[in-house]
Amino acid sequence: MSKLSELKSYLVDDGYLFNELNNGNVVMISGQWGSGKTHFWKNEIEPEFTKLNDDAKAYVYISLYGKENTESIKNEILLKAYESVKKENKTLQRSISVFDNISKVIPSISIWGIKFDSTSIEGFLTSKKVNQAKEFLIDGGVICFDDFERKSKKIDLNDLFGLITQLAQEMQCKIVLILNSDVFEGKDAIVFRNVKEKTVNKFLYFSPSIEELFYSIFDEKKYRTLIPYKEDILNWIKNTDELNARFYIQILDNCLEWISKDLPTEALKAITYISIFFSKHHFTLEYEKEDSTKMHTTIKYFLDQGFYEIAEFLVKTAPQIFSGTKPFPLTETIQLLMSDINKQKKENKVLYSEDYLKRQNEEVEKNRVLIVDFIKYIYFLNVEEELGEDIYCKVNNFIQSGILLKDN
Repeated sequence: MSKLSELKSYLVDDGYLFNELNNGNVVMISGQWGSGKTHFWKNEIEPEFTKLNDDAKAYVYISLYGKENTESIKNEILLKAYESVKKENKTLQRSISVFDNISKVIPSISIWGIKFDSTSIEGFLTSKKVNQAKEFLIDGGVICFDDFERKSKKIDLNDLFGLITQLAQEMQCKIVLILNSDVFEGKDAIVFRNVKEKTVNKFLYFSPSIEELFYSIFDEKKYRTLIPYKEDILNWIKNTDELNARFYIQILDNCLEWISKDLPTEALKAITYISIFFSKHHFTLEYEKEDSTKMHTTIKYFLDQGFYEIAEFLVKTAPQIFSGTKPFPLTETIQLLMSDINKQKKENKVLYSEDYLKRQNEEVEKNRVLIVDFIKYIYFLNVEEELGEDIYCKVNNFIQSGILLKDN
């Protein structure tokens, strides 16, 4: 059984999220950024909560994206809890999370310290409905909080986890937190370490393999046209070692659009690699020919910034040491680059000022992932292999512009 299947089985089939003995518990599902936690939750777990309606219990999903205070979060919980069971106004439910600070227009009935007015929001909230919303959550409702990394800095983390603890303990509902392993930084990281042990009852680590994540995304009906290329696309992704749901979706959408225009399918490999590189660095892998040298956009970036040594390393040195029959490990890229720079520094002392050397070192450190990835995709993965210049140019332009027109 795959890790994703095991996790789903534990939460749904074995009934953790539906067992009344777990009421009042806070569950944390954590994993690295982009590993597909939200996609998994929305597609594999969320549809199962229709079962809660049989017991008149609510399921509420809250994205913390853009939330600026805990009041707006409380309001959204109440509104969505009511709609989860009653299903009176789906349009309103969908718009709740888009328009923040609802409490500003509903000032009179006090629940959780917030006042609502029964004449606001087209009469949706009345004291009776608010109380019903609470009943739908008490003793068995489920609330999922997501997008912690995108919450407003105006929300104090202590206050947020205080609300979560209050909901779990006083309402005896189950709380699910979806977040990245390293979501919090600085002061928030210290606060999180202090509160998570007191708040969270169950820690679940989300760590799918590349295959599991890819298959879970590919399962969508719209990708059926790509079935003949499914395993090839997967293998190209595996070559990159990138575990990122957003990248996979971007790749599949780009491939789908490409073949819908009846364009050459041999370009799908380049589309896969260039899509990832562009998503990570906002550069394509396109190039211009200057004499016999291919001047890639990435290299031109360093030239335009005046860092000629970095550009020369990528043009002359890297092809020799990273593309032979026994290429150097990519992990040595930065050390080799700095060694190359230091060698040139010793040979041309007059050309270098201390300020320039400092700035160049800072540039290497700032762009170490870009430099390593460029070498990886250009020399190791050989993105241009068996692809004509015209098609290669078209692929890069498509990924950069987002526009793909059918050839006449």
